[in-house]
Amino acid sequence: MTDSDYPDTDPAWRNAAAIFAVLLIVTLLAAAAYWMMHGRDRLWPRPSDPPLDAALGCSLSQAECRLQTARNAMGGDLTATLRLVDYYTGNAPGGADTRDLTEAYVWAGIGKCSVTVGELDFEHRFQRDRAATYLDAITPQLSSSQLDAARHRLTDQFKGLGVSGYIIVGDMHMAGCALERDLVRAGAYFIAAAEFDGFGSDIAEARWQELYPRLSSREAALARQYAQQLSISRRGGSLPILEAALRADEIDVDDLQIALIDLGHLRGTVDGKIGPQTRAAVRSFQECEGLAGNGELSPDLRVRIIQTAAHGSLADDDFLPRGAASCHLSRGSPHSSLVLGMMYMSGVGVAPDLNRAENYLRAAARQAGPEVDRRFKVSGRANLGLALLTYKYKLPEAATEPQQQALLAETCEYFKRADSYPGEPLAHLREDIARLRTALDPYMSSGDCRGPIRR
Repeated sequence: MTDSDYPDTDPAWRNAAAIFAVLLIVTLLAAAAYWMMHGRDRLWPRPSDPPLDAALGCSLSQAECRLQTARNAMGGDLTATLRLVDYYTGNAPGGADTRDLTEAYVWAGIGKCSVTVGELDFEHRFQRDRAATYLDAITPQLSSSQLDAARHRLTDQFKGLGVSGYIIVGDMHMAGCALERDLVRAGAYFIAAAEFDGFGSDIAEARWQELYPRLSSREAALARQYAQQLSISRRGGSLPILEAALRADEIDVDDLQIALIDLGHLRGTVDGKIGPQTRAAVRSFQECEGLAGNGELSPDLRVRIIQTAAHGSLADDDFLPRGAASCHLSRGSPHSSLVLGMMYMSGVGVAPDLNRAENYLRAAARQAGPEVDRRFKVSGRANLGLALLTYKYKLPEAATEPQQQALLAETCEYFKRADSYPGEPLAHLREDIARLRTALDPYMSSGDCRGPIRR
């Protein structure tokens, strides 16, 4: 049978019909795909992605939210962590006004360095690689002071997790992942975690035993020295950094205003009120630090202002950022050192650390000149803080009666030097100071407060 048997059938027409059918099918498939992506939303609108705060289960301003995100990252759940990175780099919906590369570095570091590749499935490996890409892109955009601040904040996030967080910080220092490679600091974190009597201390001990042969005798001694400053068992358990961060609102506004004046951002007077001038000074500080300049005094920002103003008072404090940005006019405020010392003693905005508290209070008492003392009585208030710290924390730990007598004499001497202070930094300490005054009155009146003063 040939085509001549069907005179009405033209091969050219059949070819054209086939081409038309193929084009029609392709068009219909494209239309269906477009309708699935866009058109159906007009008939059955899909709910939009939840706001970032809702996705994380709390407000971004709460330290609890951030610590929970760090815990999620430790378990391999990187979704919330990457959403925070997107948010702080301005790549998330609604995140353009919250661009903060210092904060983005913190969360990219958590995403890259807090989990082990071998423990993750393909999706989580992809997320971890994405966090690493973010970290590589963000790092060159930060100044040295911003990078120091980011690493300090990253460390604090993990320190709030107790032993497991300390181990992670040690691992990060060993690998040079998001934190500078420093075997001495790595050893310090392992030692501090191993000394804590709780879950994970055996892992920390194994890490230290593995690291120890790689250190010289001097480096090992330095690691042990740093570990004393990092001890998480000094107050009977892991440092309550979460509770401390949530109490940062207790930092007095007048102390923040004095810090902003010392840094050169505020040219008004200290009135304890957050008015237009104070908000403008806060925005100036934020811009100087490379933060989003919204003028809002969040808990984190309150702590950062005090730390920046106090910085420089202790040149040997290796666990703080090395320098404030050059746009700050002043470095090393005795008044802010006083406030920061009280914060470290009572856990307001920072994790309690009695060694740092004592160092800052001593620095404030030593550096306050006549003008500072005339205006704020810094020396008297710093000595009051030293008296409270010695009596409340050091005296109960004294093993022998001579040690107790020496510490009591030291407490009395500090209290004598503090008899002209106008008030107390951090109002919640007033009850402690009232109890201290009651406890010391018998010794002060009887003349039993005698003895050497350690400096």
